Formats: sequence, C-alpha cells, structure tokens
Amino acid sequence: MPQANQKLSNLQVLLIALLALLIPVAWIEWRVLHYTHGVMAYPLDDTFIHMAIAKNLLVNHVWGITKFGFESASSSPFYTVLMTGLFKIFGVHTVIPLIINIIAGMLFLWAAQRWLQRQGLSTLSQLIILLLVNFLTPLPLLVISGMEHTFQLLFCFLFIIAVADVVEKLPAAPGSAPVAAAPAAPGSPPHTFLRLLYSLYLFGALMVATRYECLSILGLGCLLLFIRGWRWPAISVGAVGVLPIFIFGLYAMSKGSYFMPNSVLLKSSVPTSAHGLVQFLAEDLWFKLFFSPRDYNFLAAQRLLLLLPLFYLLFLPRVRERAGYRYMLIILMGATLAHIAFAYPSRFPRYEDYLVGCSVTLMGAMVAKYYRELPMIRIKGGEWIAVAVLIILLIPLFIRSEKVFRKAKQYCVNVYEQQYQLSQFVHTYYDSTPVAFNDIGAISFYSRGDKLDLWGLASVEVAKSKRQHYFSPALLDSLTHEHGVRLAILFDTWFDPALLHRWTKVASWHNQNNVILGDDSVSFFSIEAADTTVLRKNLEEYETRLPKGVGVSYY
Repeated sequence: MPQANQKLSNLQVLLIALLALLIPVAWIEWRVLHYTHGVMAYPLDDTFIHMAIAKNLLVNHVWGITKFGFESASSSPFYTVLMTGLFKIFGVHTVIPLIINIIAGMLFLWAAQRWLQRQGLSTLSQLIILLLVNFLTPLPLLVISGMEHTFQLLFCFLFIIAVADVVEKLPAAPGSAPVAAAPAAPGSPPHTFLRLLYSLYLFGALMVATRYECLSILGLGCLLLFIRGWRWPAISVGAVGVLPIFIFGLYAMSKGSYFMPNSVLLKSSVPTSAHGLVQFLAEDLWFKLFFSPRDYNFLAAQRLLLLLPLFYLLFLPRVRERAGYRYMLIILMGATLAHIAFAYPSRFPRYEDYLVGCSVTLMGAMVAKYYRELPMIRIKGGEWIAVAVLIILLIPLFIRSEKVFRKAKQYCVNVYEQQYQLSQFVHTYYDSTPVAFNDIGAISFYSRGDKLDLWGLASVEVAKSKRQHYFSPALLDSLTHEHGVRLAILFDTWFDPALLHRWTKVASWHNQNNVILGDDSVSFFSIEAADTTVLRKNLEEYETRLPKGVGVSYY
C-alpha cells in the first residue's frame, strides 16, 4: 500500500504503541504511589536484590547484598552492572529501575515496529500486532517490575532477528572458513556480513549476560548457523555469547561460590544425579508438557509450544521459502521447550515473557502477510473460522494478561506492606546488627549489617547444603550463631518447625489479599532469649507505623 494512501504513518503507529505502554504504567504507578505516600514500591522483592548488590558494589566494591563478602545472588550480571553504573552517575535512587525499564520497553516496541516494516506490513497490521504484543506479553507489567526481563525481551528479539537476517541476506554459506576470509553472499558486500556478525556477537552476549536461560536461544541460533554451513561464525558467536558469564563464573568460583549464581542453581529443575535425570525424563518432563499447571504464567508457555509448531505447519510453504521465519520458529520452539522443562514457576509474569513477546510478534507478522493463503480461507466463512480458532488458542494468554493487570497494584502493595516495612523496621532498630531472613532484597538494600539468607539465594553455605543434601535445622541454627545473628525474620511455613523451636517467636505480621508474597504471615524470632524483651518492645513501637492492612500477633 502506498504511503500516501495509508491512514496512519509509521511514526503515528509507534506513538500509539508507546502510549499503550506508558499509560498503563503511569496509571499503575500513580495508584501505587498514592497508597504508599510516595514510596517507590515494586511488585517483587527481587528488584531490591539488584539494587542492594549495585549499591554495595558502588560503595564497598563487593559483589553481594552486604559488604561482608561475595554473594552470588543476582542471576543477571548485565543488569546489576548497569544499575551500578547508573547509581554512580545519578545517585542511588529507587526510581532508576523503573526508568530504565521504561526505556527498554520503548526500545523493544521501536525494534519490533522496524522489523514489521521490513516485512512489508501495512501500518494497520503493525499497530494491531504491537498492541497485542504489549497486552499479551504483558509489557507494562515487565516495566513496573523494575527487573531485567524487559532487557531480556529486547536482546532476545534482536538476536533472533539477527539470525534470520544472516540466513536470508547471506544465503551462500562460507563453510568453515575463518571470519576474516569468509566470502559474502553474491550481491552482498563484505561489510554486510561483518555488520550482521557483529550484531550476533553483541546481542548474543547481552542477552545471555542478562538472563542465563537465554543460553538455549544462543545455542540453538549457533547450531542452526553451523548446520547451514556458517561453522566458524557459529562457533565464534557462541564463544563470545558465553564469555561474560564465563568470566563471572570464574570470578565467583575464586570467591568460593558456584560457577552459576545460587538463584539459577536453586530455582532451576536441572537434574543433579543419574536418578534425578531418570525421574526427570520419565515423570517430571511429561507432567510439565501435558498437564495444566495451577497458574496461567506456566500455561502460557505450554500454549506457545502448541502454537509455534502449528504455525510452522499451517504456513509450511512460506516457511520453506523464507529461511528467516523457519529459523525464528525453530529457535522459539526450542527455547519454549527448554523453558517448560527447566524453568521455575512464578506467580508474577516474567520468566516466560520474552518467549511470549517474540512469538506473538512473529506469529502476528505471519498471519498479516499470509493468512489469505491458508486452505480454510477458501471455504465460505473460512476467515471467521480461522479467527475463532486463533482466539481460542490464545485464550490462556488473554486470561493471563487480564488477571495480572487486575492485580498489578496489589503486587506492589503487598511488597510495600511486607518487605518494605520489614526493611524499615530493621533499618530503624537493627541497622548494623546481623539478621537472618529468607526474602533478601529490601532488607539488604535499606540496612548495613551482615545478613544470613536461610533460603540460600545469597548465602553460599546454605546453597551448598541444599545442593549436597545436608540442609538441616541443626546446620541453619549453627550458621546463625557463626554469623552472630540476633534476629531472624522468616516465613514459618518455609522451614522445619525443629529449627523454629530452637528460637523464641516474638510476633508475626499478617497481610491481607496476598497475591505475590511468599506467605501471608512473616514472623520475628529472637535467637537469644535475652533479646526477646527488647525485640518485643521494638515491634510494639514500630506497630504504629504499619499500614492499616497489616495485622500483628504477639506470642
């Protein structure tokens, strides 16, 4: 369609898409800030983990949630380093994660529209696809999370389309020749080859350094390039892609930690023994693939594993003709399978969002370009049948987005009422005192004392005990004494009563309408009986500062 005949310009499409992102973000944040009286609250305590490490790295030059030693608690080296740099430039402000996520979300929409333009889509098609991507991902929720997942979506999309560009613009494979000697495809100047190769280097390294699960996308992209004949480029792209996390892994090991971050090791479903591998293949994997989970976030990934192969088959002639689309579909199918097999389920939409955003963009482009070629379209009323089938298949994604948008404010309110209040209590009365806990973000960011993470995401002693199967109440109790802990703040239901009975339970805070917290109630324990009276006095004094939605019980 000629540009003059289009009702919308490309710029107008982008502006509408950006508004569709920014208006929900502004609305959610305004409601949250009104409730919190201006306190910046995020829907996840994990956001404060990045900020705590970044702040500590900037001030004390130690990678950890405290200044007392290295702690591999961040699963995103890139995001933590980025946060440290921004804290250095602009100061330590809690609004920075929101701002940079807004920028990353806007960049993704801009990159997606640029790619849709290159596919020859009308501006109306571009707008519909971008709005669907914005809602189904859902991109506004990623932005308000203040986490690295918006960057993960951006870098994964850029890497995948870079792979597609290589196979479409450089169809003549150079074999196993070195990069310097690799000839460009006929009609393609050498600088085109180098530009595409550098894009793969850059986006491959960025996406893996942003989230470790992007290794599946990197591996699949390199494997497909290798099979196509681009052997040396495939190997070099893979090597450069893993280089950042390889360097970080060696650094972590030099500090006595694991090669992978604790969170990656403890949250993933990767088997650690021969027996575990057999059980995983015989039971766990099949259950994850074919049985509906309790939450719509994991179901969204399951549905992608149905939709992506279906699109491959429905548009098979075009997929055979367009190597770029074929490779993009294969990479996304493989990454989705890996996600279902190994990912940790979450009540907040984040782990699978990069797959949803990339897949909806690709599938939307294929429908817009080729839907008239579908066999059922030739039947009378076939267009409506096709639309109805597509809507039915996408229902889990729509329900998922509707649910999380409805709970968006409450996510942040929960964290403000529990994790933020805990951090302020510790900051007020135990700022330099060693504390044991299981949710490590806000408390670490707002206080300076030593911290013992009894769940293991930060404390390597606990992580090792879980990995090597000697995690026990006696071990945790001994670690609290080794660290000089005076106060433990825990979810009772997460720990063996045999551990909790060793200490004195003083009080519990109870939250209403919990949609994201690890438990409705969090309890305070005095490690030494002599500290009980002071702890109770401090809790009673702080109770007057608690939001109305928080109840208190004393024991």
